[in-house]
Amino acid sequence: MNVGLKQETGTASPSPQAQTLDRNGVQVGLVVTALGVLYLIYLAIYLPFLPMAGGTVGHDYGLHFPNLLTGFYWHLQNGLFAIPWFSPSQCGGFPYFPDPNVAYFSVPQFLVFVVSPIQAVQFTFLLFSLIGLVGCYILMRCGFRSSRVAAVLAAGLFLFNGFFTARMLVGHLTFHAFALTPLMIAALLPRLPDCRESRQPRFRLARAGFAVRACIAALCLAYMFQSGMVHGIPPVLLATVIIVLIHTLCFGWNWQPWLLLVAAGLLSLALCAGKLVSELALLSNFPRDDYPLPGIVSLWTAIRAILQALFLSPPGDAAEIVTNSMWLLERHEWEYGVSIGAALVLVAAFVARRRHLEPLATDRMFVLCGILLLLLLPIAINWYQPTWNGLLKSLP
Repeated sequence: MNVGLKQETGTASPSPQAQTLDRNGVQVGLVVTALGVLYLIYLAIYLPFLPMAGGTVGHDYGLHFPNLLTGFYWHLQNGLFAIPWFSPSQCGGFPYFPDPNVAYFSVPQFLVFVVSPIQAVQFTFLLFSLIGLVGCYILMRCGFRSSRVAAVLAAGLFLFNGFFTARMLVGHLTFHAFALTPLMIAALLPRLPDCRESRQPRFRLARAGFAVRACIAALCLAYMFQSGMVHGIPPVLLATVIIVLIHTLCFGWNWQPWLLLVAAGLLSLALCAGKLVSELALLSNFPRDDYPLPGIVSLWTAIRAILQALFLSPPGDAAEIVTNSMWLLERHEWEYGVSIGAALVLVAAFVARRRHLEPLATDRMFVLCGILLLLLLPIAINWYQPTWNGLLKSLP
């Protein structure tokens, strides 16, 4: 009896499943802490610039603050669901909603309905930098099955990228939607689960997931357009295709990302149809045939300038190397950097893995060539050679 009682009341050792859950809980806590520390450091560095000492802000907010106030007064008079097609408050009257720089249906505009424009910009900066950080972590963990450490590192590199930060500080408010890019791509990439369900339940789950992922990607893409990031969408789509091809190189061909991208594109067009049609109607009255296409004077200089801007700092000779331009491209126009840290990570990864590299199969070699060609596309577009420049200028 005594022995049996001891066995019943004795403390049982944790099961392997419980130990695994405990370890995962600790690791998730460490990830949240690491991301939180990165986020707080980022805000401590850059949030004081919105506004700076003396209450000043980046000069290009001189365009967006009047637009935000126009939307605010329209909302006071007409409510939320009336579209402000025209505004008499600027330039003696001008089409408001069709203006590509107007972001009436956007987070900063809705925030202006309840707070001041500068507070709306601050909250937008806080929100979208956090979305970019978390979105990049999700992209690495769910899309590429990376380790938690690698995902945190990638998220930190994306958070501190110069493109988003510089443009938010200088006043390019329409580019705040750029932070949605990792989340959009994560929605496109197929999950890599290790599930054991039967074919039928798995098919239903995949079908439901497909619809949800398509909607998430479409909402991100539609918001980019509605928020005014019109000329930023082609580079985002280029980056999306490259990352999907990298996923193919790592895990093999999968039709889902491409079908999801098409579905998301069609759905986003439907969500943006009103603004798209009105913008095209407005811009048809302002042809840009006389606008020269700038470029960098030599191919080697273009490669050097792009690599320098990406991994070091904007080139100091930017004003001299650009030709055929009507305006000076200042430093903030060259802010695309992800720091020297990203380059060191790439080199270290190659050195660590070079002994394990195997010859690529023919299909994967084609994928790698496609990635390299797409990476060369920005260099080719920004290289100035008279005949090549004329060909680019002749394109629609």
